[in-house]
Amino acid sequence: MRPMITLAPGNGPLRFAPLQSATIRPKTQNCDIQRVCESCQYVNLDYADNLKQKFDSSLKILADKGLLNRTKILPPQPSERNFDYRATLKLAVRQTLDKPLRMGLFHPGTHVVVDITSCPLHVKALQELLKRLVPLLEAAGKEGILKAWNEQKNEGDLRYVVARASPATDEIQITFVVSDLEKKLFFRDLVRDLRAHGLKLVSAFLNLNTSTGNDIFGEQFLRLAGQDQLRVSLNDFLFGAGPGTFLQVNPWQASRIYNRIAQFGGRAERGEVAWDLYCGMGPITLSLARQHFRVWGVEENPHAIADANANASRNDFNPAQLSFQAGLIENELATVPLWAENPTLVVVNPSRRGLAENVRMKLHTMLGSSSRLQHVLYLSCEMKTLARDLAFLLASGARLSQIEAFDMFPHTDKLEWLAVLTPVQQLGKDKPWKPN
Repeated sequence: MRPMITLAPGNGPLRFAPLQSATIRPKTQNCDIQRVCESCQYVNLDYADNLKQKFDSSLKILADKGLLNRTKILPPQPSERNFDYRATLKLAVRQTLDKPLRMGLFHPGTHVVVDITSCPLHVKALQELLKRLVPLLEAAGKEGILKAWNEQKNEGDLRYVVARASPATDEIQITFVVSDLEKKLFFRDLVRDLRAHGLKLVSAFLNLNTSTGNDIFGEQFLRLAGQDQLRVSLNDFLFGAGPGTFLQVNPWQASRIYNRIAQFGGRAERGEVAWDLYCGMGPITLSLARQHFRVWGVEENPHAIADANANASRNDFNPAQLSFQAGLIENELATVPLWAENPTLVVVNPSRRGLAENVRMKLHTMLGSSSRLQHVLYLSCEMKTLARDLAFLLASGARLSQIEAFDMFPHTDKLEWLAVLTPVQQLGKDKPWKPN
């Protein structure tokens, strides 16, 4: 096994540049709709002050639980952009008092839709999409061609609109979430009109959602036009993402995080295994495979696993080097492949709900007893569930060696956190380092 180097930014040459210290100076810009929208608490205030405030308040949650003993706390990494950074939008379509159809965000704490057509946080391609799309949909609603979803009556045509853009190309993927397929031809014509206005709509879908709950997507996707996937470039990899596959909102910060995780892993020696739990379409899996780990990726979303397999092939990885498994993490951990039973690195990136109970139990056991495991890296967008899970995992005797925050969501109260846990068997072997 390679020498143990805890928290090192890399044990060998990488194909990408290491992270530098937080010296970015995001541009200043005002938001004209904050008083109406109220979704971004800090948008018209000083960015650096706001970043420090939410960083300190979130860390206090860990400190109050006594979880920061002997923990290296790195300064928060600001976003490369604090405007023009959101490459994904998910907007509701509802009736309002003044309009039969309005598309926008729910006002916080309500299901009242607020128009955010002029939101400056979206990348330019999505801003242009909204300028063209919103008037067309509202006109269709006014003329009675299209009905907005009514939650009380459980009726209507259009429930949500989801769109993602590739910053490198301005290509757009759009999905209309509908209650039935009766207006399929209308949406096909709508896509044609948007393309005629110069928008790079390379992928368009209908999603059929017949549920009465609050889930945005249903199970069935129907392609309207264009490609099956949106092409996205991250850390020198080319990814394809179908409409049902998760993409991070801020691709610039996502790249920095995947870079950092690969640095922690370092250059693996022959036979070393890594787990990527909640792997999505595979960006962390591929980053670790490039570091010569043999990686086991697990994800419950079958659409994402299909994309992950395609992405591994697209980037010329040997199938023997990585393996993707579709299924609930808590179920798949009961049947780990023989070759993957003793990982040296485990990465978990759950939803804001955090880890399922038996996933916590499995990691707790590994942190307390595995002689081969060197690190567990926990990536989280929700501090409350992260604190809950860390309290349980650290009861194994492991240490929270380091924690770092990335501002994935400028102007909100949210951060993306990367926690580094050192197992019991590795304590005392750490070699200190100074961050770049």
